[in-house]
Amino acid sequence: MEQAETLRTIAEVATAFAGFSGVVLVLGRRTEREWSYVETATISLFLFFSLGVVFFALVPLLVEAAGVPVWRISNGLLGIYHLALIIWVGNGIRGRTDRLLVPLWPGIAAMTGGFGTVVFNLLVAAGALQPLLFFAYLVAIVFLLAMAAMMFAALLFESR
Repeated sequence: MEQAETLRTIAEVATAFAGFSGVVLVLGRRTEREWSYVETATISLFLFFSLGVVFFALVPLLVEAAGVPVWRISNGLLGIYHLALIIWVGNGIRGRTDRLLVPLWPGIAAMTGGFGTVVFNLLVAAGALQPLLFFAYLVAIVFLLAMAAMMFAALLFESR
């Protein structure tokens, strides 16, 4: 199954990203001082994105073993997870005046893209867009991986 191989490769890339969190800590010299709220939130998001990709790249393989509609269930679970992340980020930044590590426009694009992928996943899970079952899942996983890359870059290249 070519789809399973694609998902395994994505899981490997996301695992490598999660492993780079140690590099961020050392190169970012965050051991020399207390972390700010924004830095803590950014590293948390980085780990939620990258480890979420690892988990959700493997979910279809587990769901398939159960003998149920793989892509509808997988898209539904991924859509719910991604929506929870969006709500968590929204609640976390509401009313905060701290400088964000991610510039405003990429942040707005990320939230907009996040909502788009959630809607896409949940529509597929509901039975719409049947020809796009795997594509919707792949788009959402790659989007989360791109968000992990953005968080990694924000942490690594933040101005000191």
